[in-house]
Amino acid sequence: MINWTDPDCQVSEHFTVKDCLWLATWGRLATEDDGFDLSMQNTILKTVQMAEDIRAILGVPMSVTSMFRPSGYSPIVGGTAHDVHTRGEAIDFTTEPNLSIEDAKSLLRPKLEELGIRLEKGTTTWCHCDSHAVGPSGREFTA
Repeated sequence: MINWTDPDCQVSEHFTVKDCLWLATWGRLATEDDGFDLSMQNTILKTVQMAEDIRAILGVPMSVTSMFRPSGYSPIVGGTAHDVHTRGEAIDFTTEPNLSIEDAKSLLRPKLEELGIRLEKGTTTWCHCDSHAVGPSGREFTA
């Protein structure tokens, strides 16, 4: 059973509650008051599985910088009040120093369709992947 109030609790083999819910600017975990309810927990579990699949392809640890972000928090860190992070469908991460961001993206590109994910173009210090529906720009998009 996952204790969503314990930052060190494992959600999966490689990811913790802190990876899923940490709001760095606010210095705390997201809570039910932020919209992290049972429905969001189920969505986050799917996103964590996506993260495990990505990690398996990359073959190196991932340092999560953002997963779930409440609508009041996301704009503070450069997102929008209704972006994929607010729906729990996205992960931002880095693989450095083990793997450059461009090398990580190069490994992921041929697997995007198989994984059913999108990859954000143009980021140089992190990777953004999400499970949002593919739009006109395809599996690689520019924010």
